[in-house]
Amino acid sequence: SDVYKRQYPAYFRALTEAGIAFRHEDILNLRDYSYRIAEMMPMLLERYTAAIVMYDFYAAALAEAMREGGITLGKEFSLAGFDGTKRARELELTTAEQQVERLAQEAIRLLAEGREQKNPVKIEIEPVCAFRASTGPVWQQKKESK
Repeated sequence: SDVYKRQYPAYFRALTEAGIAFRHEDILNLRDYSYRIAEMMPMLLERYTAAIVMYDFYAAALAEAMREGGITLGKEFSLAGFDGTKRARELELTTAEQQVERLAQEAIRLLAEGREQKNPVKIEIEPVCAFRASTGPVWQQKKESK
């Protein structure tokens, strides 16, 4: 789990803040399923009420498979991606949008200041979470229906 803690610090912070224990089996590599995404849907729906997918490309593939399977995102299953792609907007996926324009502006500003390779500068630009129709209180609805 140390690898995941280094790679996904925000994920661990969110789990900790929500009082949820990390479980290695909850980390799924969708690249392994990219051509068989529909095959993993029953397992996802049985074990989880939501998924955060590290790339919008895979989140979009999962969203399309779920919709084709009759699953209503945001009501029966919550799904969020990470990239802020045009496809995520088209599918109404909640996603963490990278502020590419701001990143480019900062890079150009640093180059204009003559900082090509002198004195490395660390600049952090927070992504913006764009909440859309693909997420909702599914866990609460499932809890109430039991």
